[in-house]
Amino acid sequence: MSEDIQQAENAIKAGDTKSAFELLRQVLAEDPESERAWWIMSGLVQRSERQNCMEQILRINPENQFARDALTQLKEAPPQEEIKPEREIPKPARKAPVTTLPDEFKTWHYTKGSRLYLIILGQERLIRAQAQTNLIPRIKAALKKKLLPHEYLEEIKSIPLNRIQTIREVGQSLHIRHWDKEAVRTTRFMLANPALCSRILDYLAKRLSPDYSLQTKKTRTVLNLLISTLLVIGAAVLTAVGYWSVISGTIQTPWLKGIIAWLGPGGVSLVGAVLLLIALGISGGLLFKPRTRRELVAIGLEQVDE
Repeated sequence: MSEDIQQAENAIKAGDTKSAFELLRQVLAEDPESERAWWIMSGLVQRSERQNCMEQILRINPENQFARDALTQLKEAPPQEEIKPEREIPKPARKAPVTTLPDEFKTWHYTKGSRLYLIILGQERLIRAQAQTNLIPRIKAALKKKLLPHEYLEEIKSIPLNRIQTIREVGQSLHIRHWDKEAVRTTRFMLANPALCSRILDYLAKRLSPDYSLQTKKTRTVLNLLISTLLVIGAAVLTAVGYWSVISGTIQTPWLKGIIAWLGPGGVSLVGAVLLLIALGISGGLLFKPRTRRELVAIGLEQVDE
């Protein structure tokens, strides 16, 4: 940004005020808090716009006596014929809300392509947001000052900690059930990988203890049942097809025909039975020894399975 201002000053020295104006207009569109850019811009515009520039400088820095004196002279001096071209300066952007973070807060982040994904745990809120990766230095600078940089963040979601019912670990995401006004909603915090998900859940468990309890539960999903059924049916069909091929002689591939002839009906049946037993074993593991999930539960909350 300072390089653009320097280029504008060089353009003014070279007599190219049009290029200088365009450079400064772009600077102020991106950073309306640049006192230096407003000051240089004031020398490129007509009287009415020059007064606006001085007002913006004093908004940013009320102690700027040069701007204050110049503004006073503009208001008191009689109208004069304009010699500068008519140029419209950018309107100051609406100031973003300011959120002050507590002295102690925890952040997690990861990048994916050109996007930054950020999670902040404050004293009373859990915040999720996104941003462009080229804004990371500005975001870090704001966080260092304990400020939430609204102007750089997108899709900000803030959940009060005292409104959270459960935080469930699902793969590489956290599913947070919480009260939103008078309704219970589930918000997903997508993360980079399951390891990051586990680290955040472990930290939240320590941070929210003793009001919340970290529990491990078994999951029995429809997917497990479907996989088990397909394995058993597939093994049974494969056995039946193999046995039928032996007794009917429908196999024409030489090497496969040789193997089946060598095994005979009994050997094919045995192979099919082994495959069926393996399928049943895997199915039993899925159904009777299901995978576990972890979730952070508010103590005293009656659980309702989703």
